[in-house]
Amino acid sequence: MVESILVTIIPLCCCLFASLLGIVAIVFSSKVNSLYLAGQYAEAERASKNAKLWILITLGAVVAMLIYYIVSIWIAFGSIEGFIEAVREQMEAMESGGSIW
Repeated sequence: MVESILVTIIPLCCCLFASLLGIVAIVFSSKVNSLYLAGQYAEAERASKNAKLWILITLGAVVAMLIYYIVSIWIAFGSIEGFIEAVREQMEAMESGGSIW
């Protein structure tokens, strides 16, 4: 259950789609305990495997989005250093009261 919650909360800053996938993992993981206590061991195991699958799918989506962001920055600015320099220039422009656009 903890893993399901973590993979739902962590990508909120960059990938809402991955957070939605994490919600699916939470749903499956929340079923495990009640099924197990009801004596439905096969169904509990199936729900556990589904939760694990959705956790891995969510992690894959987060990693894919991070790679996409890094590649996009690299293409747009030539390097990470170019991106950092562009951010510094924008911050300096904002501090001096100038427009960032």
